[in-house]
Amino acid sequence: MQHRFSPALAHWRSASRTEIDHLLAAHHFVRALGPAGGPAAEQILHALVVQLAARFQRYCRDLHDAAVDALAAAVPDTYGTLLREAFLTGRRLDRQHATSAVLANDFNRFDLRIWSVLPATQAAARTTLDEVMSARNAIAHQDASGLARLRLDT
Repeated sequence: MQHRFSPALAHWRSASRTEIDHLLAAHHFVRALGPAGGPAAEQILHALVVQLAARFQRYCRDLHDAAVDALAAAVPDTYGTLLREAFLTGRRLDRQHATSAVLANDFNRFDLRIWSVLPATQAAARTTLDEVMSARNAIAHQDASGLARLRLDT
């Protein structure tokens, strides 16, 4: 049986993965230069964190859009328009970062409790997600105290 992936997942696994892989390769290359490459490696790593956060947010928005489209397509056009508006109005992914709380809020609209279904072994994913978004904010806003707390290891 052949699996059919959503366009959101296909983009995440292709274009997003390629761009992230390019930044990782650049980081490893510059880091291999030793102490002389340290400042450049740190800047590349900062770019990587920001890019990862942005691309993940796009993936989440695209996935949410696909779910809305599927529901709207299942009802008459008039109701589909109303349904689409109800699911998209006030969507936090359109104005906030894809933190665990934002994802829970927006996907709860489908009665999908994304964090309650994760096995305990994957619960750390929620913490990691929030740490990445916190790192993204510290980098993007040049928050000196936030940057001082960052530990960006690869």
